Amino acid sequence: MNLPRRDALKLLGATAAASVFGPSAAAFASRSAVEFSRPEAWDYPAVDALLPFGHGVKSGDPLPDRVIIWTRISIPDAAGWLSPAPQGLSSVPVSWLMARDRELQDVVAQGETSTNAAADWTVKVDVDGLESASTYWFAFACLGRTSIVGRTRTAPGPEDDPSEVRVVQTACSKWWAGYFSMYGRLADRNDVDVLLHAGDQIYHQQKANRGTIRLPPAALAEEDYQHIDVRDWARPEEVGRRYALYATDPDLLRAHAALPFVIMPDQHDTADREDRGLYGLGGVSNADAAEQFHLWNADRPVAADGSGRFDAAPRINLNLNPPRGEHARLFYKHLPYGQLLDIICIDMRRSREIDKSAPFLSPQQWSFLERVLSESAQRGVAWRVLLNGVSMTQMNLLDSPAVPDSVREEFFGEAANGVLAYAGWNDFPAERQRLYTLLRQLGLLENIVLSGDIHGQFVAELIEENEAPAYLRGTGLGSYGPPVGVEIMSGMSSGGADEVSATEAYQVAYGRPPGMDPEFQELWVPAGRAAAKLLEADILANTPNMVYAEWSDDAYALCHLRSAAAVCELWRVNKRDPHSGEDLMYQFSVDVGVMNIRPALVAEPSSGERRAQAYGQPQRAVDFSPLSGEATEPDDFRSGSGGRGGAVSLFSLILTCLALWMRRRS
Repeated sequence: MNLPRRDALKLLGATAAASVFGPSAAAFASRSAVEFSRPEAWDYPAVDALLPFGHGVKSGDPLPDRVIIWTRISIPDAAGWLSPAPQGLSSVPVSWLMARDRELQDVVAQGETSTNAAADWTVKVDVDGLESASTYWFAFACLGRTSIVGRTRTAPGPEDDPSEVRVVQTACSKWWAGYFSMYGRLADRNDVDVLLHAGDQIYHQQKANRGTIRLPPAALAEEDYQHIDVRDWARPEEVGRRYALYATDPDLLRAHAALPFVIMPDQHDTADREDRGLYGLGGVSNADAAEQFHLWNADRPVAADGSGRFDAAPRINLNLNPPRGEHARLFYKHLPYGQLLDIICIDMRRSREIDKSAPFLSPQQWSFLERVLSESAQRGVAWRVLLNGVSMTQMNLLDSPAVPDSVREEFFGEAANGVLAYAGWNDFPAERQRLYTLLRQLGLLENIVLSGDIHGQFVAELIEENEAPAYLRGTGLGSYGPPVGVEIMSGMSSGGADEVSATEAYQVAYGRPPGMDPEFQELWVPAGRAAAKLLEADILANTPNMVYAEWSDDAYALCHLRSAAAVCELWRVNKRDPHSGEDLMYQFSVDVGVMNIRPALVAEPSSGERRAQAYGQPQRAVDFSPLSGEATEPDDFRSGSGGRGGAVSLFSLILTCLALWMRRRS
């Protein structure tokens, strides 16, 4: 994939640092004589300047003593992107290294594994033996080249009592609907422990009936919504290809390299297309899409028994075997962060995907929640963050002609007593009541629910009933007592009420979808913002426990957790500007024991005590090479051992000269 010159310069400048290889690495490279220039028939989305690591590196699901690291080996081939043995290679060995410093000199762990087409050429290693609450740097090497360097961080241990934990959260990231500037601002942060994603990390398609801000170069000239990187996916390999497209975004690539992710997939991540016979390619089941999720993310799979526990004996330091079939659809899990925080991922989709008449949460997930919450109470953990795909709180809107039909259809269920209720937990009040009752019985009020799906920014207190006398806003009084927590909904790029309203009006006016018409963004979306403001006011008036509503802008949430209180913030980023900065749009605090929201009278950004070394721009690893010069055949795409080495790569010298030449011309 050819990047815009802006992005190519950014990455080329970052890779000018020379990769250093020793003699064993030279033999490793010459064994296959791989050609990394892109043949015309190979149209796979990848950052050419970084090949074979054309999708960067990732880390995720950190525990106190280990963390998952990830990359993909992309080898151009004239036979096309589906070749099972690109350039004759049926498998390739890949080395990895973890160190305490960005230069990868203070090495703490290293190893070698292999990958092949069965793993979609992905590499996923569970690096163990690490220190808790510590920052590490990592990289991979393969075929004589190194990846960019990644930065990650382990969780605090059970005996640790950190003074603070800072988490950020987003959701609903749609590649075609906006630039991922938000990921760039998250990558800029050096005071964050982990990035939480509440789902719809990828989308299965873009349609012309939504405002489109960008398309892949091959689809741009004709505004082709049937292009493989725009249309609905139609086979499992195309799900992986969609992840590949997303990874070409320079800001997302940098965010994955700079921060560990914890992801709770939502419906678009695992969209079922098996019954449509799309394009005659066989279709995609929920399980197929879930398998691709595990292949393409640095996530830690849970056990197949539905307990939500991690396997007792994972394949430490080797290429992890992804779960398959129905096992792949188990996503709920628990990540402990010492005495200060438990991160709990809630899956409210999978149970009803399997059986539409099933409960909102499966019996197995209820057992998981009861166990994890009970253990949290017994350990005296100060806070719980529940990563949850769809809004948990009540959200009501008067059913009136002022509500655009598109907003009604997209976000709300059937009206009852003249009121529209946002879909999700609202459709299952008994299960929400069951969760709140459990939290009260355990004495756990210090809960922050981070959600997505609504394509806007909302903040609410969590209470069983939100009308007086059961609930008196801001007082901590009412028949149920204080709220059982607060909820923050945030997200990026996918259109909110402004774009949904504008789309409906545009289609009425012109009789066609807006597509990439500049007029839609310049004139119609601003008009849609006015409609969104009316809807926001309506929601605030009819949802007493809702304290903030913004249904146009995109923002991420930041939670600064301490033992006695938490400060939470929403940071706005403009998806229409690839260079957008950020500004603090809303801030509030809550105290342990009384979870009433206190909005900041004068918002000033919170500041963490810890400052990691800034990530900056991606740089290829220096002074790192594989141990062995011979490839090993994988056992179900896995094998293992370790190594290092040291001499100058011709590729790096060429990149350096090219970057300097392009800079002189700019």
